[in-house]
Amino acid sequence: MPQAELLQYIQEQRAEGVSDESIADALKTAGWELDDIQNAFASLASGVTKETSSEGSDTGPVAIQPIELKSFTTLLSESVSFYKEHFATLIGVAVVQPLITFMIGYGSSSLLADQVNAYAAGSANVDWGYVMMVVMGIALVSAFFQGIVTLALMNAVVKKTSVVDSFQMSLSRYFSFIWMSVLMSLIILGGSLFFLIPGFMLSAWFAFSPLIFVDEGRSDLAVLKASRGYIKNAFMAVYTRYFLFGILVFAVLFGASFLLEMGAALVSNPEITRYLEEILNALYSIFGAPFFMVFSYLLYKNVKESKGGHPIGTEEDGNAKYTIFAIIGIFAAIALIGGFYSLLVNFPDIGDIEQYTSGLYHLIESIATFV
Repeated sequence: MPQAELLQYIQEQRAEGVSDESIADALKTAGWELDDIQNAFASLASGVTKETSSEGSDTGPVAIQPIELKSFTTLLSESVSFYKEHFATLIGVAVVQPLITFMIGYGSSSLLADQVNAYAAGSANVDWGYVMMVVMGIALVSAFFQGIVTLALMNAVVKKTSVVDSFQMSLSRYFSFIWMSVLMSLIILGGSLFFLIPGFMLSAWFAFSPLIFVDEGRSDLAVLKASRGYIKNAFMAVYTRYFLFGILVFAVLFGASFLLEMGAALVSNPEITRYLEEILNALYSIFGAPFFMVFSYLLYKNVKESKGGHPIGTEEDGNAKYTIFAIIGIFAAIALIGGFYSLLVNFPDIGDIEQYTSGLYHLIESIATFV
């Protein structure tokens, strides 16, 4: 198959919905060399290739129109359209998280009521070890359900599934998703020990990992390497759009907070102010988080199309450096857990207990009184 026919074959298979991995596997089975396959994908991504005759000589360039990244305003407009079209499903998935948070808060209030009352009464008999263990348990349970909801929301956006199907798909791949997330966190934590710069870069490279996990069905390191391959050579373009989106979100939240403060000044009631803040956070969770997911997906999709649907350099991107970072991350995580355990055991000996726990108390008080 001459070069032009190879490119045409790849394009035709893509048009039929065949993944790049399946196309590559079929070509390998047919006897094509890996270098030729990678060069063909890279040629499609770059936009210009060389056509060769059956004798192997160049017959001239074959122009392939490169796909440019869309502007921020275009992506934002498309995000609004997508959001409106799938509004019911997106909100149906997103509303589950605040409901779960409410139920966890209601259940934890009974566990912490005695401790909160003791602190409010000025008693020294507050079991801060018990309080911190309960808070840790609340955090773990919340994180568990948040992972399920986040994965379901990505299914709803990427796969355009119904609310029920989104959660069913989320449960079926939940532990693979958690493993990928843990692996990514360990690698980033390990990289962060090198003056934060590698950790920051790893976080930036892995930004598309959750979406790739859902969209392409990759797992483990393959997800992380694919994300880096897509963002490679498009770093500034991607994060310029994220930065502009962040400014927009900040402006909206600042405006909402300003109105909240104005209302609080009129009523002069801190309890009402706190409830309004909780409502604002819940509204963002329900309506804002799905919109950000839609924007991220459309940006990822655009970057993927601009690379011809094939991440750059994944074959050359070895596993060694990620393995080293992950191992360092494991030791760092153990050290952090050990430090926290030491703090928990020796907490009463620290000294001014209120200095170290006032913020924790206010968190507990918010959870206990939210209901």
